[in-house]
Amino acid sequence: MCVLTAAFLYMNDLYGEAFESELTSSCSGKGVTLQSFGFTSMDEASIDSAVALLDEAAIGVVGVLSIGATDLRHITEAALTLGMLGHGTRACWWFADSQLSAFQALPQAAQQALHGSHYLNGYGGGTDASPSFSSFVDNWPNRRPNDYNDMLPAGWKLPADFFFTESATSGTMRVVGSFEYDAIAAIGLLACQVAPTGPLPEDFGTLVWEAKEKLTFEGLSGTVRFDAIGNRGAGGALMNNLLLDESDGSWREALVATVRGEWEWVGGSFEASGAVFGNNGAEMPRDDLTVGSSEVSLSVIVAVTAVAFMLLLIAGVIWRRYWLASHDTFRLKATGKPPVLPKLERSSWHLFLSHTCAAPQSS
Repeated sequence: MCVLTAAFLYMNDLYGEAFESELTSSCSGKGVTLQSFGFTSMDEASIDSAVALLDEAAIGVVGVLSIGATDLRHITEAALTLGMLGHGTRACWWFADSQLSAFQALPQAAQQALHGSHYLNGYGGGTDASPSFSSFVDNWPNRRPNDYNDMLPAGWKLPADFFFTESATSGTMRVVGSFEYDAIAAIGLLACQVAPTGPLPEDFGTLVWEAKEKLTFEGLSGTVRFDAIGNRGAGGALMNNLLLDESDGSWREALVATVRGEWEWVGGSFEASGAVFGNNGAEMPRDDLTVGSSEVSLSVIVAVTAVAFMLLLIAGVIWRRYWLASHDTFRLKATGKPPVLPKLERSSWHLFLSHTCAAPQSS
């Protein structure tokens, strides 16, 4: 028997819906049926309803897309209440875009139930394995606010203790700051490439666009390169076990597999990777939690569950990261349609510039 059905619990904003749409399409092409359950972020009733429907479906492989500790906490509490998490359950849970700090904020029962689940980093971001990000972190305390304040307008000045009170290894810095840093680096490098000296040429924007595919560098978020339509080229992905140390209540990530074009288990095999699933790997997930027990080939389960579904999830994570870059996403509240942006006299580009790091456009 192999796993042919998976569930996906996701926040139903533009970010989550783009993810879900591509993931559904990818699963369909691989012969995997994906049942999706959307919820409204920060809405307890909506989360309860989605988790209840997920429970009724009795699916053994569950992917979760949520941001922030509040949604994750309510999802896990609802799942515990319904008996979907905890001792004796056989569902295999996977998480995308949740930070380790969010798991540390969960109640003890939820933390124990999620020991052995998996976290997927399928979009890059600052990781300890990146030499560029590690160098950035090491040099962070040595930076001086005055080096930046001289070039910043009033109201944007950094406080004197900024580099001591702000953490270079925070979740925000890893999954937002690293991309913003690389975005500035990319446009700077392209600008130097097409106009190294003198005033900017009239066709500066066109020259930058035409040069984008020639740019490649190792940024804080991974390898930066662009394709013909301006989307960032996919780098790779990391699959980590989420493991709880009950002696001190701390969580750690254990890298068990990587994707760099091909799936590779750490150590060369599933057994060598040390990967475990929920409940310390006592039982492997199966396709339908409502059927009776049967003999299941470990190699089939690993190949289909841990590789096929994770590859599909990776495709969804990577795709939705760059979906916003190539589709209309700004819509007028009054009409629900994209705004009409007429070309201005003697101009070639419209620019939207935001400094609000908490908003989706910053990524």
